[in-house]
Amino acid sequence: MTGAGGATTSLSARHAVVIATGTSALVPDIAGLREAAPWTSRAAAAASEVPGRLAIIGGGVVAAEMATACAGLGAPVDADEILVAIGRTPNTHDVGLYRVGLEPGARLAVDDTLRVLDGAGALAGDGWLYAAGDVNRRVLLTHQGKYQARAVGDVIVARAGGEAADDRPWGRHVATADERAVPQVVFTDPEVASVGLTAAAAEAAGLRIRVVDYDLAAVAGSALTATRGMPGWSWTRTGG
Repeated sequence: MTGAGGATTSLSARHAVVIATGTSALVPDIAGLREAAPWTSRAAAAASEVPGRLAIIGGGVVAAEMATACAGLGAPVDADEILVAIGRTPNTHDVGLYRVGLEPGARLAVDDTLRVLDGAGALAGDGWLYAAGDVNRRVLLTHQGKYQARAVGDVIVARAGGEAADDRPWGRHVATADERAVPQVVFTDPEVASVGLTAAAAEAAGLRIRVVDYDLAAVAGSALTATRGMPGWSWTRTGG
């Protein structure tokens, strides 16, 4: 660790090290784009004035949400400001990953107890290195990062006390919900909410599925799609 005056301090961990540095907005290598000082998601959410016109690069959740928000506030989506929303890149460039044989700047693969794995699928750092949140790219959602943080805290305490980790599916020390029951909302107009896998993702994972569509627009101004994958249901709701 390097202090403001340049002095370095060495720290030793007794049980574990957790990398939870998150991600930064990915800015594509387009000539002149960085010089134009484009907005990213954080700048867009912190803006104190509505741009006269807004151009958005990207078509994912952040792009759709900010297009909805700015259009609702009266900014045509054309351009005085540029918003880049094409994805995220892990903040792992300068945390010493090379010391355990990992590539700086790469995302960190983890097992279900969030221990970092090397390229061959073995434990990196003899099992003492963990990664929680966006850096492991299991689920790029704030609430899932908090969920992982609780799980990794519990398993580190358990292992430090000599307790066996409960690493069964849905066990106390695993982040099983990352795979089967992730809830998320896209704040557009109309809004979109979902829980669990989509039909395509469930099928790709080898699960048996049955898709049932219910059009509830006439009743509640919304449409509800239920996707059944073994062992559970996934619901996608739009509108209303």
